[in-house]
Amino acid sequence: MTKRRIGLAAFIVGTLGVFGGSGVAQASHAGALADCGSAGTFIIRATDIPSGFQAPDPSAVTLFEGGGTLTVMALSVNNQLIYSNAETGRAHRNVAEVTCTYTSGSGVLFTATGILTAR
Repeated sequence: MTKRRIGLAAFIVGTLGVFGGSGVAQASHAGALADCGSAGTFIIRATDIPSGFQAPDPSAVTLFEGGGTLTVMALSVNNQLIYSNAETGRAHRNVAEVTCTYTSGSGVLFTATGILTAR
């Protein structure tokens, strides 16, 4: 995991702690319903790990129950942009991106834009 991803994960966990109180159960994004617009709605799959986090980190990839993956290119938490790949790189790849929104168990709003691979 790069330093940037570690810092981003720490920020997200801190944000969840500030807005949602303490405890992994409150910060959970597992089981949340992601609305991905015309691409559909999906239930998020995540697993608690011993460090108190959930895997996978929502800033890198979002996994969906029944298959499917959203590779995250931009992430906002409570409408504040947290992470975004360079726009020129995203434009150069010229692939269709979708935007998915979901709310964690603690009420934190996530908006992730990325490449959806459905199964």
